[in-house]
Amino acid sequence: MAGVRRTRPVLVYDGDCAFCTTSVRFIERRIPVSAEIVAWQLTDLDALGTTAERAQRGARRDHGAEKVQR
Repeated sequence: MAGVRRTRPVLVYDGDCAFCTTSVRFIERRIPVSAEIVAWQLTDLDALGTTAERAQRGARRDHGAEKVQR
């Protein structure tokens, strides 16, 4: 699964989770971030080099070719 190299980090969150969505909205309002923040349900997971199963399993942070998953 080859992901697309991005110029900005991507924070993928669970858009169906009220806590996750509230946390992301708080971050967007209060903390300057350079990351693109997207719900996994509304993004092209193939382009990020992941699957719906992996997105459902845990938090994921992508930064270019460097990928970290918990």
